Amino acid sequence: IHTALNDGVIRVFGDGRQARDYIHIDDLVETVLRAGMRGDMVGQAYNTGGGEPIPLIDMAQAIVGNAKRGHIEHVDWPDAQKKIETGDFYYSIDKLAGILNWRPTTTIDEGLTKSLHNFV
Repeated sequence: IHTALNDGVIRVFGDGRQARDYIHIDDLVETVLRAGMRGDMVGQAYNTGGGEPIPLIDMAQAIVGNAKRGHIEHVDWPDAQKKIETGDFYYSIDKLAGILNWRPTTTIDEGLTKSLHNFV
């Protein structure tokens, strides 16, 4: 976001189709508050996230589009990053969503709008 707002270049390795999990801080805080009120969740492991994988290129395009600044440049994978790239990485939030009767409510565009507002 900072790079886009400064009309910089967001570099995306390869085609950018590798998926990641994004969650807006408002949704994350909601899960922590809800879970903190539940004694039956102590000692358990839960994943939280956006609930839907999003390719990096889609996120980069959303950032540039919402910021109305910045540019995206596709670059080849550097050798060091090729060796450690995990491929798609996102969580299943089904366990947490079921127990808390919760799903994230902040869309990517809404989250970016809120985040961009905080930078300006």
